[in-house]
Amino acid sequence: MDELTDFFQRVVAILSPAQAFVAVMCFVLGIALVIMGIRLFLITAEERAHAHHRRHGFWQASAYVVFGLLIISLDLTLSAWIASLFGADNTTASAASEIMAYAPEMLAPVQGAPGEAILIALVRVAQFIGLLAVVRGLFLCVKSADMPAQGLMGKGFIHMIAGVMAVDLPRTVGLFENLFFA
Repeated sequence: MDELTDFFQRVVAILSPAQAFVAVMCFVLGIALVIMGIRLFLITAEERAHAHHRRHGFWQASAYVVFGLLIISLDLTLSAWIASLFGADNTTASAASEIMAYAPEMLAPVQGAPGEAILIALVRVAQFIGLLAVVRGLFLCVKSADMPAQGLMGKGFIHMIAGVMAVDLPRTVGLFENLFFA
């Protein structure tokens, strides 16, 4: 059991630099999307002025700018999603170590030193995967501006909702405990 706990502790140690890398990449890619959106605004205005065949529209340019700004401010985007999904006053995601406080009855079998440590490590991994799902959902929504008939906007929103539920997994587990055990 100690080897398994050590393995999960090493995995958790990797997650902090990986989250920082994702945040930096989102910032850079968000700036690139905003620049592309502004460029598309200019191209669309020029095409309309010269009555050329319109390949681009203001909707596509607006989507690039709006979702680019949402990607740049990923922490505010996550806070808004947490506040709207959970109706929470505290809009920061719960720490992984709080999972036992949110669902004490459901998680009673894993209570104890090695079980809690492994559970907390698994929650941290799930939170990182949730962050990646939110980012993927935002990029799917951006791509839906290019291919509007593919249903990518809905897929993007589903990714974002599931990702936010994973990012705040302690509250999600607490909601399920209240649903099934209350």
